[in-house]
Amino acid sequence: MLAAAADLLDQGQIVNRLSLAVTAIAIAVLLLPVFPASQATVPTAIVVALIGLVEIYLASRVNLNATLLRRLADDATADRLDVAAFDSALLALRLTPSGGAGQPIARRFAGTRRLLIWQGVAAVAQVAVAIVGGAAVFLGLG
Repeated sequence: MLAAAADLLDQGQIVNRLSLAVTAIAIAVLLLPVFPASQATVPTAIVVALIGLVEIYLASRVNLNATLLRRLADDATADRLDVAAFDSALLALRLTPSGGAGQPIARRFAGTRRLLIWQGVAAVAQVAVAIVGGAAVFLGLG
């Protein structure tokens, strides 16, 4: 179960690559004089870049959780799984709140899965804003 959960979370890397490309384009629109500024392009590029920053944060959390779950899976396979020591390390590093320690694996994964879903929502929102802003420029609305 741990390895499967980590494998699912690895899919966040695909979402992150798309978001990074869209974020880079938005920043290029803001910084490069090649793209003409308009009432639609500048606000659209700012919003797309900001959503991209949110997605990058979520992607880093999802990636960390995938790595941690994979470590637990490896420890379980090697018959050295010690969830209490793992939780102590997470608490010492402030990677989990004090109430997060001692949770069942399924509950931990559910929280991480929510982060993956929010990462996807951020990427979809980013692309949608870019499309709407691009359409506004194309249609002469901005």
